[in-house]
Amino acid sequence: MHNAILFDLDGTLVDSLGFYLQAHQKTLKGYNIRLTPAEIVRNCFGVTEQAIADKFGLTLEQFRAKYLGNVRSFMKHVRLFPHALEILNLAKDNGIKLAVMSFAYSWYVNEILSLLKIRDYFQSILGFNDVTKPKPDPEIVLKSCEILGVAPQGSLSIGDAKSDITMGKAAGTRTALFIPKQNSVFYDFADLKQTDPDFVIEDLGELRKLIN
Repeated sequence: MHNAILFDLDGTLVDSLGFYLQAHQKTLKGYNIRLTPAEIVRNCFGVTEQAIADKFGLTLEQFRAKYLGNVRSFMKHVRLFPHALEILNLAKDNGIKLAVMSFAYSWYVNEILSLLKIRDYFQSILGFNDVTKPKPDPEIVLKSCEILGVAPQGSLSIGDAKSDITMGKAAGTRTALFIPKQNSVFYDFADLKQTDPDFVIEDLGELRKLIN
């Protein structure tokens, strides 16, 4: 059994990637930039707002304000993945510490967790702005373990992207790649598996065997 489970948020705990896609599409459409879903994923997912603004020749602050406004408008529609709450309760009952490590801003992470009424399950909640080096650098993993008071070697990092597995392995945790069918439009699952995670799961309920 692991001493701690370190969760990515979007695409792992919450089924939200589709809303990010819509927020990017709506924002860029305002600049008369029309991209297909595949182009949005390729150009906007897993990169900073600065990188997106630079790529399309936009003013960062204006783009950020419009994009975050659109993100807020979609937030109320975000839902937990099936079995997420069950796993959080099971971990809590077994004395396993929990953390969230996200590429999103911490205000967004905290608002989503509060909206879904699961914030109190986590002893550590870190976002993009809480570290000096974002994913895939292992800083956020190591900082989470430090806050939880656990060693990385006794922890499990779970996420839906290459960066989640890469940083978990670099920090010394065991890793679980989450590939639910809902995420298939955003990722090439065969490519993700090339990161060689310790576990590959299609449903969060599969974490039961790693807790019990």
